[in-house]
Amino acid sequence: MGEHQTFEFKGRLENLPIPLESSNVSGELANILTVGVWNNHLVKESSLNGPPLLIKSVEFEAPYYPIWPPESHTNIFFDSPNKANIETYTEEILSRFIQNAFRRSLNSGELNRYMDFWRSIKEDFERYEDGIKEVLVAVLCSPNFIYLFEPETDESKKSEDEFYLASQLSYFLWNSPPDETLTALASSGDLYNQLPEQIERMVNSPKITQMVNSFAFEWLRLDRHKSMDTDVEAYEDFTRFVKEDMFKETYSFVHHVLKNDMSIMNFIDSDFAMLNQNLAEFYGIEGVKGNAFRPVNLSENEKRGGLLSQGSFLSGHSDGVQAHPIKRAVWLKEKILGDHPPPPPANVPELDPETPGFENLTLKEQLFLHRNKTSCLDCHHKIDPFGVVFENYDAVGRYQLTAKEKPIDSKSKLPDGTEVEGIQGIKDYILELKKEDFTRSLVENLFAYAVGRDVGFADEEEINNIVAEVIDNDFRFKTVIEQIVLSPSFYKKEQTWYNKIFGI
Repeated sequence: MGEHQTFEFKGRLENLPIPLESSNVSGELANILTVGVWNNHLVKESSLNGPPLLIKSVEFEAPYYPIWPPESHTNIFFDSPNKANIETYTEEILSRFIQNAFRRSLNSGELNRYMDFWRSIKEDFERYEDGIKEVLVAVLCSPNFIYLFEPETDESKKSEDEFYLASQLSYFLWNSPPDETLTALASSGDLYNQLPEQIERMVNSPKITQMVNSFAFEWLRLDRHKSMDTDVEAYEDFTRFVKEDMFKETYSFVHHVLKNDMSIMNFIDSDFAMLNQNLAEFYGIEGVKGNAFRPVNLSENEKRGGLLSQGSFLSGHSDGVQAHPIKRAVWLKEKILGDHPPPPPANVPELDPETPGFENLTLKEQLFLHRNKTSCLDCHHKIDPFGVVFENYDAVGRYQLTAKEKPIDSKSKLPDGTEVEGIQGIKDYILELKKEDFTRSLVENLFAYAVGRDVGFADEEEINNIVAEVIDNDFRFKTVIEQIVLSPSFYKKEQTWYNKIFGI
């Protein structure tokens, strides 16, 4: 407090807003670049601005390159004893670039095609580098770069294409091309023998967050949280910073379970939550300081833990004004239990707000009126009980005991006759009776993500094998990943070989 600190930011100049020329603006301050500083330190109300900042000075330096030529240039135009021989040097440049782009060694005659193209256009450019750039653009337009080509292998034979395995593994776990280690192992034919070590290395790499974030976004339908417009007057402290932190809560939670090889049952219920100060204060949890997300031990009365009580799910499956039990129920059945309810008939009526006293009814009472209609009864009997248990959580995911000045009744009787109460009741129900269902649902979703297609009937045997291995290994998250990599759909290799490698 009261002392100056220096903060330095580096970025690409083209990402900054460029002042536009205008004949309507003149004088010394015409077309200047205005830089704004936004301080969002724990701001929860529109009437608060956060602690004031005194800006002593601002310095702007551009362009900035730590070295020249930049690394992006020298990675392509590298030093070589053959630099004086343009033909040979061009072959070296294109050979390295194409192998990196195609993620494999070159096929016979493949380099000649691009060398011929370079020879045909090199005289069109004054600079040698510009002619090479034109060829590199052609490389990046090739289907060999844009797509992952699965080798055509007879069903009765095993595949020997380790470069394909390297790409499959890297795009699954890192959402990016193979690094030098994977490429080197594929080139030497040793990637097969080091799969366990490579999976461990890749899971522990910071790059794993790219898979975690992308998969969690798809699996948990976080797009609904992203697109949800919340009533800012009713929930003034639900700021854009709280909303963004809810994404980070889910991502960091999934990452923590994976990195520490914990049981996937933590996704159902856990004795910790991943929180920072901003989100903890919004949830009403005390003692969390700082902006970094970290595991926070939970007491029973804090009503958090697992995915089912996280704001990204609860907010994304509301209507922005109040909780939406149907949306939450359908999400729970589809994403957690793997049970996809049929779509509603086209002529199903909406909840009727014209019903006398409707505005004073709780969600549970409104649903009772709605499903009492003959056309709605059957479907809602299978769905509603899974949504009522979330009624203690409002539209932005905060826990509440009353709604519309009435005590909330979150007791529910599930279709199989089991009676549960509230979020803890449904968590206990899943952990006691639906462990295998949840395991299968997670496996199917991650399997589809890994192989890049929907799961079908033909995959049932593989899914069953993966689920069985996960259960036998105490539901460990890393086991899910390992077994997907082992599956024939991920890569065609003799299963007995994999069993030997992993000691199964």
